[in-house]
Order: sequence, then C-alpha cells, then structure tokens
Amino acid sequence: SQLEQGGYLIVPTTFEPGQESGFTLRVFSRKPLKLKLIDSVPMLLKPAVVTAPLLLDGKSFSQYEAVFLQLADEHRSVNAFELQELLDACLPNDYIKSCASLEVCRQIQNGCTGRLKFSDFKDLMCSLKNWQTAFKNQTKEKTGILKAERFRDALLEVGFQMSSDVLTTLILRYMRKDGTLRFGDFVSAILHLSVAFRKYHLYQLVNIR
Repeated sequence: SQLEQGGYLIVPTTFEPGQESGFTLRVFSRKPLKLKLIDSVPMLLKPAVVTAPLLLDGKSFSQYEAVFLQLADEHRSVNAFELQELLDACLPNDYIKSCASLEVCRQIQNGCTGRLKFSDFKDLMCSLKNWQTAFKNQTKEKTGILKAERFRDALLEVGFQMSSDVLTTLILRYMRKDGTLRFGDFVSAILHLSVAFRKYHLYQLVNIR
C-alpha cells in the first residue's frame, strides 16, 4: 500500500539487532495531525496444534507406539516424566530434543488428569514437525538458534499474529542471555500461547451472548 500525499511512515531502528534505544518525535504543523501506531492485533490465524491424519507412516508410528506402551500405565497414558523419557527416545537429535524438558512436558499435558494418550501423542509429533519447519525457516544462518528479531515471523508461520507489546513480553520470558532462542524455548512459547488463546476463546463463549 502507498501513503497518501503528505503522509509519513516513521520506522525506529538501531544499528545492531537486539539493542535498546529511544527517540523523540516533535512535529510542527499548522493543521491538526492524525498520529497512530501501526501494529498487529494478537490473533490466532490457524490452530498451532494439529490433528494427526488418519493415514500415517505406519512403520514410524508403530515404533512410537511400542515405546509408548512400554512407559504407559494400565489406561495406556503417560505422565510428564514418562513423556519426557518418550520424547528423548523418539526425537532424532539434540537440537530437537531441547523441547523434551520436564517444564515443556508439563505444559503438554492436557486436562485435569495430567496424562497423555497415544492419540494425543501422535498429534504432538505431527505438531512438532510443523513447528520444526517454521523454526528452521527462520534459522538458516545457524541451525538450532533463533534470533529474537526472527521470533515474530516464526510464530506467524505457526499461526500466531502478535502485537509488539505481546511479542516483547514473550521475548523477555523465553530469550536467552545471548539474545536467541532454542527449539525448546520456541515450543514452550507456542504451548503458552495455545493455552492463552484457548482460554480467551472460552471466555468469549461464556461472556458474549
């Protein structure tokens, strides 16, 4: 889109990514001005957690199921500790296994039981594959390390449109000392946002009639 005649777009920036700075804007005009901040509204564009298709690679998921049943209880479900062990056994490399922390596994548990069934685990594995693709698309310079300035685009690819304020809060929560995120941090942020949007949706259903 193009600016109207007499319109200006001001984009604050710093010389290096991740630096903090400030600026003062002073405008002199004979006529009233309309100033506004251009930002995105937080929005869920598509479900981040996907449902596993009915037709899957039978060999790979049969291998998962065998390990799952070894760890599962009599109800064929696993808790956060067993899920951590399961992910550590099933995920291919250390960079992907960074999402197999106990904190992330506790986030994954749904409902009040704190346990996960195999159908839920299949959904999780399919979702992790999608999240890994989005993460890799934004980490081409250095595999496994997401720069904070690429975080917005990675979340958008997963399905989350974030405002600058919400994004800043997420970065402060999940960014490491060197200004980057690992795949486990990315997954934790996705799970956090999924819960937040789900609660907001339920709130709307109850309070908007």
